[in-house]
Order: sequence, then structure tokens, then C-alpha cells
Amino acid sequence: MSPMDIERYTAGRCPETAIANPSSPAALPNEAHVADRFRERLRVFAARRLRDGASAEDVAQETLRRVVDALRAGRVDNPAAFPAFVFETARHICLQHYRSAGREGRALHRLHDNGNAHIPAVPDPLAALVSEERENCVREALGGLSAGDRELLRMLY
Repeated sequence: MSPMDIERYTAGRCPETAIANPSSPAALPNEAHVADRFRERLRVFAARRLRDGASAEDVAQETLRRVVDALRAGRVDNPAAFPAFVFETARHICLQHYRSAGREGRALHRLHDNGNAHIPAVPDPLAALVSEERENCVREALGGLSAGDRELLRMLY
């Protein structure tokens, strides 16, 4: 195939070689091309693994951000392996999401289990005042009862 034939087949598309060279003037349009080309596929890829549309969108965006950063830094050496690089990056971000969700779940579980241990022994001043007023009201009400009624309440409570 002659060079002219290659140009004919790549016309209108961003050549993969420009993706691998972030210092070239064509690198910025290629970043947009990468987003257009991979965004939906990354979202579906992540949605199958995470089973959550919002998280899948987050993974797709984070993947594109990391891939564009790698392009700008010149860390993409093999243009033929670029799609594999993109999806391997997405796979790593999905695994990171699993680990974070697991840590978050364990932390919430510990918080729930130890929730009573974190209640302060001394209530705040307003709660103490309300509690004291309630105790006084109960004492007054008990004082107005007959001895038999007070004894009955003591036996029940």
C-alpha cells in the first residue's frame, strides 16, 4: 500500500501515531477523539462490573482523565496497544472502586456496632435541664397519688 493509500484510509480520523506523540500539534484534538471513541464503551464496561450507572459514569470519566494525562506525559509508547491500555486502566479503577466500597462498608459496620460506645457520658446542658424538669414533674405526679397507686407503679416499673 502506498503512502497515499494510507492517507486515504485515515482521512477524517485521528491517526493513532499522533496519540502516542503528545508533543505533536495534533495531540489536543486526539484527546477529544479518545473521549468520543471510548466514553460509551468505558461506561458499559464499568456498568457490567459495578452494576451501578452513576459509578460506571464516574469510572469512565476517571479513566479518560488518567488516559489523557498519560498521553500528555508521553507514557503511551505503543499505539497498537492503546485500546488495551484504556481498558486495563478502567479495570484498575473498577478494582479500586470495589476496594473503596468494601472499606467504606466495613467502616460503617464498625461505626454501627460501636455507635453506643461513642455516646458521651455527660449529656449536653440543655438535655440535662430538660431531664431534670421531667424528673421534677414525675415526682410531683407521684406525690399526688395514693400510697397503693405509687406501690403499683413501682411494681410495674
